[in-house]
Amino acid sequence: AVGMDIDHFYGVLMEDRAIRTDLFAPQFTAEIKQVMATTKLPFIIKGVLSLSDAEKAVQLGASAIVVSNHGSGSLEFGLPSMVALPEIVEAVGNRVTVLVDTGFETGNDVFKGLALGAKAVGLASPVILAWCADGAQGVELLINQVTAEMQRTMAATGCANVAAINGGIIRELPFTM
Repeated sequence: AVGMDIDHFYGVLMEDRAIRTDLFAPQFTAEIKQVMATTKLPFIIKGVLSLSDAEKAVQLGASAIVVSNHGSGSLEFGLPSMVALPEIVEAVGNRVTVLVDTGFETGNDVFKGLALGAKAVGLASPVILAWCADGAQGVELLINQVTAEMQRTMAATGCANVAAINGGIIRELPFTM
């Protein structure tokens, strides 16, 4: 697959000024169509946070969308991807594969993303940090920790496998303080 961000924020903030503003800007439908026409590979559109963008991605023929607000590189008051996820999943149904990222760090986070309807959850920042800390061994340790925590959460919620994770599980769990 190949993909692109559709909403990349404007430039990079370096101290008191924005730089590289010529390289980063929101993508318009015509630009996305042009890029999609250059490949026969499945196309992924990242940066979807609204129902209108999700519907446009479906109409353009995207194979998948990534519900993402780009984390620390975006606006601090941006809509969290986990908040946008359920409504987008409901709106697009099975017409496109929905993935999610931004702010997911643990096995519990992955479980919640799947329970809210994502088919997969991205963990880029934790993987990068693990790599920087200890290379391949750091990444392996992170993946093992995330997997163990997710298995524990699945067992606690009665999910025998990943396919059993769904939104009803979160609604059925008792709320405790």
